[in-house]
Amino acid sequence: MNVVLFFTYEISLKNWLDSGLLDREIKLYQELSSKHKFTFITYGEDEDKTIIEDYPFIEVLPIYSVLKKSRNKIVRFFKSFYIAFYVKKNIKEFDLIKTNQLHGSWIPILLKLISKKPLYIRTGYNHFSFAREENKNLYTKTFFYYLTKLSLTFSDCYSTTSKVDKDSLLDNFKVKDSEKIKIIPNWVESSAKSSERYLDRILTVGRLENQKNYIELIKELRKSKFTLDIAGEGSLKKEMIECAEKYNVKINFLGLLSNKELMDLYSRYKIFLSSSLYEGNPKALLEAMSMGCVIISNKTRNIEEIIEDNKNGKFFSFK
Repeated sequence: MNVVLFFTYEISLKNWLDSGLLDREIKLYQELSSKHKFTFITYGEDEDKTIIEDYPFIEVLPIYSVLKKSRNKIVRFFKSFYIAFYVKKNIKEFDLIKTNQLHGSWIPILLKLISKKPLYIRTGYNHFSFAREENKNLYTKTFFYYLTKLSLTFSDCYSTTSKVDKDSLLDNFKVKDSEKIKIIPNWVESSAKSSERYLDRILTVGRLENQKNYIELIKELRKSKFTLDIAGEGSLKKEMIECAEKYNVKINFLGLLSNKELMDLYSRYKIFLSSSLYEGNPKALLEAMSMGCVIISNKTRNIEEIIEDNKNGKFFSFK
């Protein structure tokens, strides 16, 4: 079977490489490569072809190596509809169309309509729910509402990573065939666990953005003995530094790390903490669990599908 995989809109293999996700993201396709072939449709340039050279089971078509990338986002959006026709013309043999995320799914939907091939839309989280939680503008919320609705209508299979997300889809959209929505949680790999772990340090992993609620976490740690180590980058770093100084909290910013580096990091910590206000099916938390960390997490609906309080983790609430 030849599978055409569409990357998340505007994401390239170089983005995967720079963020340290390349090896982890390709692992799944490597495991399936004995029976299936894959063609990656990425939003990169010629450099994406060199990045994939070590993976002969994957062909790659970087869109911006054949289509000039416009500076204007609106122009790029309208030009993106041409991609489906280009793929249909230049990839003669394929059996299944798959997405890596919801965003960008209008292109594989169009390809399905003109090729009559089955479409599997995979989502790691509920984009419409996230847009509401993040209080995005009306345009963004409306866009993801109708993109989700179209994806549910035209896909042959639509997967989400949690029961909470599936229930939300059923509540917010009139899905004629609820059986097409499958729950496929994120997968992780684990390796040997270290016996020596930090007892006075807490590890957390994630973008330095409001969703992760790091400012409130720093305030909560103001009277503790723990040092907070954070792997990730984002726009709130300066504000977090100022908050840590104000409340006399020891904090270390570890920056962006590759998945291999993260797996090694988990094995050195006793405690992994998630302070997120909302989540999908977070790989960082799952990876930390697989590496033997004690999980402490803010109580959210999605995390309740993973953690059972006082059994495989501990919930806390911000005061």
